[in-house]
Amino acid sequence: MAGVAGAIVASLVSLPLKSPDDLIANTATVTVVALLIGLLAGIVWQRIHEKADGRRKLLLFALGGFLVAVVILGILEAVALDRFISFGVPLAAIIFAAVGLLPPAFSSMEMPGWAAPSAVVVALVVGGGLASFGDAESGDLSLDDLPTAAAPETTVTSTTSGTAPTSAAPARSEAPTTSSASDGPLNIPTDLATTTFTFTGGTATWSVPETFVDGAVEAIGVGRSEDLSGTVDLNGTSEISVDLTTFVSDQSRRDNRVNRLFEANPIATFATSEFSLPETYTEGEIYATEVTGELTVNSVTRTVTWSVEARLTGSQLDVTGELDIVLTDYDVEPPSIGGFVVVEDEARLEVLFSATG
Repeated sequence: MAGVAGAIVASLVSLPLKSPDDLIANTATVTVVALLIGLLAGIVWQRIHEKADGRRKLLLFALGGFLVAVVILGILEAVALDRFISFGVPLAAIIFAAVGLLPPAFSSMEMPGWAAPSAVVVALVVGGGLASFGDAESGDLSLDDLPTAAAPETTVTSTTSGTAPTSAAPARSEAPTTSSASDGPLNIPTDLATTTFTFTGGTATWSVPETFVDGAVEAIGVGRSEDLSGTVDLNGTSEISVDLTTFVSDQSRRDNRVNRLFEANPIATFATSEFSLPETYTEGEIYATEVTGELTVNSVTRTVTWSVEARLTGSQLDVTGELDIVLTDYDVEPPSIGGFVVVEDEARLEVLFSATG
């Protein structure tokens, strides 16, 4: 029962703390560890509770366990992931305080036989249910993450309506006036004022699978950068670039290794002449396509095909794309952190940006 109390309290306290990795350090794992420690403490208490110094020995057991936990957390932070100490030490203190102080009180209480198993089930339900409330970064990007541009006053924004929108400005007559482009879908590129759209800023992410302890646990490392820029030409050559040393993840140790990998060739580029919208296009609609071009990473250039979604509204072109690559194809050796954390030889790249014409 002491382990149950420690598990529930530690799970709740873990939520505002920043987990070093939500896969291996979430409320479910905190609960399981607390229950195991509580079980061990219960066995110890059963053996020493009749001794005169039984309570003192139980407290010494809890204190010793806490110190061992701190050492283990320190080793994990030194060889694997950041923030193990700041995340784990407060939780270890709660758990070992519970198992060091509460067993005498619970053992003096008369409880039915089903109480302890039921309490364990409750703790597991709480810990498992809260595990989905972690703070792990996702590398997934979507056009829904971008604010939708306001359509120009003379442009149709919906294909389901039979009437054209009126101008937001006060009309001088009862009948609204529209341009010829508002009578139907656009003809690309003839109805566009320009086919060239530029942007500075946006979001790029990389996501790489990582394994812990010889594949016993799998996780996804995610890096994110806002240092994205380029030009999209619907009737010519488009190019996007990003500085690979500007990516930031939830682990500074991982970021330092990535920076060392690309410090000699930090700029990655993608160039293509295939980016286009369909010949007939309705503004505001999402257009899904594939775009083939040349990706250059680490001074190695290969032909790749991105899965792309685009949306044109007025003079704003929103674009998101994703691509899977093999790291060693670009002379990038997947890093390993002391053999404890191993990065797989693959990565998913995603970009998201709004360009203006």
